Amino acid sequence: QVDSIPEGIVLVDTPGTNAVIVDHTSRTLKLLPTADLILFCTSADRPFPESERILLQSIQAYRKNIIVLINKMDVLDSSGGSHGSDEKKRVVDFVTEHASTLLGGRPMVISISAKDALSCKLMMSSSMKDDGDETTLWKRSNFAVLETFLKESLTTETKIKAKLLNPLGVAEGVLVEGLEILVEEETDLEGDVATLNLLNHQFESWTKEMEIDRNSFCAEIKSDLETEGARVNEMVKRVGILKLMQWSMLDADRWEVEWNRSTTSQQTVQSDLHTSIREHADRTSTRAQSQGQAVIDYLGKRPSIKNKDIVGTVVAASQFEDTRKTLMEQMQGAIKRVLSEHDDVVTKERILSTLQQSAAMVVGLEATAIASFASGYLELLDIVYGGGLGCATAVLGAVVATRAGPSISQTYASEWSTLGGNVRTDLDAVCSKEMHKVNRRILDGVKPYSRYVQTEQERLQTLMKESEEAISQARAIRTRIDKLRHYD
Repeated sequence: QVDSIPEGIVLVDTPGTNAVIVDHTSRTLKLLPTADLILFCTSADRPFPESERILLQSIQAYRKNIIVLINKMDVLDSSGGSHGSDEKKRVVDFVTEHASTLLGGRPMVISISAKDALSCKLMMSSSMKDDGDETTLWKRSNFAVLETFLKESLTTETKIKAKLLNPLGVAEGVLVEGLEILVEEETDLEGDVATLNLLNHQFESWTKEMEIDRNSFCAEIKSDLETEGARVNEMVKRVGILKLMQWSMLDADRWEVEWNRSTTSQQTVQSDLHTSIREHADRTSTRAQSQGQAVIDYLGKRPSIKNKDIVGTVVAASQFEDTRKTLMEQMQGAIKRVLSEHDDVVTKERILSTLQQSAAMVVGLEATAIASFASGYLELLDIVYGGGLGCATAVLGAVVATRAGPSISQTYASEWSTLGGNVRTDLDAVCSKEMHKVNRRILDGVKPYSRYVQTEQERLQTLMKESEEAISQARAIRTRIDKLRHYD
């Protein structure tokens, strides 16, 4: 029983949260958010157990006015001199310290003995107490402090403020609690964001590796064709230009044999290139499938995400087999298309014609030189003039013969170098296009996950912003309500 409680004030005694009956706890938790003022009662013989700390902390989320009462102080009367004053002070300090930590500020703490107060009220009349003749028992119960506080604090003005602040506090508490949950979700999502960033970084590295492999393959094909272009030069060095010119003029069969021996037919070159193409296509499709599976496996092991269904799936292995088939067919088509510009027979006839022309010029110049020497010797021409003309034409014939070798070598090498450049350009275009498709397939496999992370980021950022704005508005309204003054 509490005397002098203002009209309109209702005290509700809720069950404890650590009760045996589970319904008691749920009823208490439902009532607390609707209260305007909370008298949080703990026991002096067992102050602030874990269940009470958890409850007090949850109440604080609703921004309630909380008074902490320490009951059963009478049980400490026998714990030392002066009715256990030292032990009572220690308990009060203990409760005050822990309540301040949980509530984020120093609350009002009143120590009482409901037992002593009830005994005193039963023994004495109200008139005796009102006249100031308080007994020692009543004074020791400290109940007068509680009654005075309730009488002075629960005024009409405070009741109005409490009615206004109560729903506002509940709303603010819900918002704060919700914001904390959003922050936790954002923290959890940071793991997924980091996973996605790492995945993108690794995928970029893999793409660069595949690009390096593609460039190396195309350069190797070009080098193979340029190697073919150097075969005529090797033939000239091995056989000698004069003998080649001799065979071109006098022994066409021997020239044919040497040409076929020194050069590679277009059909053979194309067959060799197809072998390299198959190896590259196999390597590309295998690495693409391995990369795709590695990506999904990596995502499947991440700890943050809670719904494994949003990870995604690797595209079917048959699709990577299609990649191999398409890549090989398109590269073979590019090789065939470029090499169709080259004709073995035409090239051979052109080289042969060049040799024959050079041989004819050499023969003509050397014959002129011999005739000049002979005319000088026979004094048909001035000996000095004849000798000089003979030397000049002989040297010119030697120059023509010497230049014939580099000329046919350069012609053949230039033709194959052009073919090599064209093949490399076409193969690079084919491989780049197909690798773009491969990359798209792999990324599509994890798109559900990346979409989830992006969507969650946007959702959390929006909700956190809205929650912070709502909390700020609620606190602004609270401040305005706190400044209200009651006028009669």
